[in-house]
Amino acid sequence: HSCSRAAAVCDDWIERGGSALATAYVYAGGWQEKLLGQWIESRGVRSEVVLIVKGAHTPHCNPRGLTDQLLVSLDRLKTSHADIYIM
Repeated sequence: HSCSRAAAVCDDWIERGGSALATAYVYAGGWQEKLLGQWIESRGVRSEVVLIVKGAHTPHCNPRGLTDQLLVSLDRLKTSHADIYIM
């Protein structure tokens, strides 16, 4: 099952000392952000990870598109903020 495999990869990353996790609005049509958000919530590690979110994907490279993509990403990730937002 893809959820359990994704969780196993993230668990392993954290156990090996990793702390930064990156995602993007366009990855897998949002599925990757949803899986990552579920994992962060289920493990209670939001304060322990650096969450890097990428947005401003074409053709929505304008202030409104940038804002919309960020808000959707945060909703999928079940968090109020990104530690780093890359455009």
